[in-house]
Amino acid sequence: MGNNPALDQDLDQPDNSDHQFAQLGAGCFWALELAFQRVVGVVKTEVGFSQACPYTNLLSLFWGHHDPTTIDRQGVDVGTRYRSGIYYYNDDQARLAGESMEAKQLEFQDKKIVTEILPAKRFYRAEEYHQ
Repeated sequence: MGNNPALDQDLDQPDNSDHQFAQLGAGCFWALELAFQRVVGVVKTEVGFSQACPYTNLLSLFWGHHDPTTIDRQGVDVGTRYRSGIYYYNDDQARLAGESMEAKQLEFQDKKIVTEILPAKRFYRAEEYHQ
């Protein structure tokens, strides 16, 4: 529907009922995309604005590829768009995200994880040159 993503069709439902969505934020658009594309069971990656592979595998990859202890920053990139976040689509994803963050926090002695864990909202696909 033109150039206004707010008017585009709702992209928050998978085409296949056997698939689930996972929405993660870890800084720069390209930071995790290639790694996730290489995971067996991930059928598609897409970057944008927000928020059969086990969800726990995706969470492990997420925690291992960015610094979850910096607020609104990843490396030299600074701003709210670079925050660390997990945006869940159901209660099971929320529970697993919380459990994974608690486990990851044990690895940090002097730093607190600042990753936000919130219900997913509308997903806005980024421009084609980011894909």
